[in-house]
Amino acid sequence: MSETLSPEQQARLRELVRAARNRRTKDRRTSIEGRPPSPSRATGPATPSVDGLDAGERIAELIDKLGRAEKGRAKPLMAALVAEGPAAIPALREALWSRNPRLRRRVPRVLVRLDAIETADDLVELLDDPVLKVEMHALRALAEFGLAKHAAIFERYVDEDVTDLVVHALRGLELAAPARAVDVSRRFMRHPRTEFRAQAAAIIESIAPEEFAAFADDAERDRDLRIRTIARFWLADRCPATALDRAVAAIDTGTDTALNARVIATLVADARSAQQSDAARTAVTARSAHLRTRLEAALVLAMADDTPRDGGEAIGALANALSKVLVFDGQLDAYLDTAPIEDSAQPCLQPANLQPANLHPATPAQPSVPPPPSSSCAMASPASKSS
Repeated sequence: MSETLSPEQQARLRELVRAARNRRTKDRRTSIEGRPPSPSRATGPATPSVDGLDAGERIAELIDKLGRAEKGRAKPLMAALVAEGPAAIPALREALWSRNPRLRRRVPRVLVRLDAIETADDLVELLDDPVLKVEMHALRALAEFGLAKHAAIFERYVDEDVTDLVVHALRGLELAAPARAVDVSRRFMRHPRTEFRAQAAAIIESIAPEEFAAFADDAERDRDLRIRTIARFWLADRCPATALDRAVAAIDTGTDTALNARVIATLVADARSAQQSDAARTAVTARSAHLRTRLEAALVLAMADDTPRDGGEAIGALANALSKVLVFDGQLDAYLDTAPIEDSAQPCLQPANLQPANLHPATPAQPSVPPPPSSSCAMASPASKSS
């Protein structure tokens, strides 16, 4: 750990790295043992009682309550209907034609969660509903099903002027007719509406990543974080060295700190994976000492911010990236070889001890790194990602 940091600052960094490691361990254990039931699906006080009724009566009662529920109280009812399984589909299908528009717009969401593709034709008819929100939810459900026979419907909707309709149509077209979705998305990449650009970028990057090169530079500078995220991870797949260098430079200037820390963490994880190409491993190996130094400095600066705009997200992302770099170098255990300290006894958290001018460690000599990528690098096939 950098000698320019105080013992208190070093102790706090250890605590952040230890917490990041423990979170990953807990996540891995939970994914193996199985997660507890989602609160939205759990039985209990959150779901209005319909005890004492047979299945048909219970479903009818839940649907009736779904139509009357105020905003924010519908989710438990939807979850209860999903828990009824396929037996609820006939009654839900009939509810699509209720005189209650609130019910008509909520039922399609339940049908999607039940994977009730057999109701797709009913949803097509619901597109003619006079209530716009009902039409939106019907189109959204059709987009989730993504049936090829509905490709023409989705393409018709991409010319609408209502943002949600266009976004749902693009998502549906992505599943129903991928090649056509790419063609349509090209014209949205420089559209003034952020939602259109974001959806188009996601489609092109996913289906035709080689074509995303033509939009990558603009996407990295886009005002929308989602689009910048797509561009940065696209670059990480194709040119790990360049992605690392850009991520470190952005973190040093406080630009998209959480995003760029996640890019570093992903590339370091790739470097340790036997399923990855040598590109990520080579890039991380050449930069690991520099990555560690800059991540430490960024963490200390982030801790000095009493009112972080991201709610502390950057601190967690930086600590996670630093812990992965330490694991890559085989130094995590040595780094954490200090007894943890209590939050109440952390003078390093006091603003007086965290003046930015005193926090940045001296920048070490830059490691030998490859030159910026040529166009051939940008157009190379992306590394194969493990599932």
